[in-house]
Amino acid sequence: MESFSRERLDGRRVPEDLRGLLIAQWEGRQAFYEQFGIRFLESGEIDPLLEQSSRDERAPAAPTTAGGVVDRRMAQYVKVVAKHEDGDCYGYWVHPDEPTDRPARIVHRDTEGSFMLMGGNTFAGAIVDDYFSVPEEEFAEVAEHFSAEAAELLAELGIAVPIRSTADLDRPETHLDPDAVYAELHDAELERRGLK
Repeated sequence: MESFSRERLDGRRVPEDLRGLLIAQWEGRQAFYEQFGIRFLESGEIDPLLEQSSRDERAPAAPTTAGGVVDRRMAQYVKVVAKHEDGDCYGYWVHPDEPTDRPARIVHRDTEGSFMLMGGNTFAGAIVDDYFSVPEEEFAEVAEHFSAEAAELLAELGIAVPIRSTADLDRPETHLDPDAVYAELHDAELERRGLK
């Protein structure tokens, strides 16, 4: 756990729900992966943001595209801890302009390069929110599904779920939007290269 904290969270404390999910994966319990298709990064595994910084197929240590340079910058602000089987990744938004007196928001980075703040103030809550996000007219059925499956699954992993539908999840305010930060950094990098 200390190694994970150093490698993935820059030494920050591992949140309790993430701790439970990590232990389950390390013990070979695959229920979370089987339900959501998400696995946590192993020791030594490259950060997906740094991996994506080599889109031009050059060494990730020396990204040459504007996107690669900006991905590397964003890796300072998004501490990626997990990856979806489809290639999306998930991490904690730890930009220095965000308040430190509350849990860091969870960020979803899709394979198209967009960043999205997720609902809830825990990793487990954010994943459930993402997984069960549906049009409002279908919500009653989804809420029931959430109660029957997700809450039970997380409880089996020792993770308390104090909500019974995604509508109950908090969506705390942030000072900055990760996607807007990415766009600003990308524009600045293009301008630096004389491409804008």
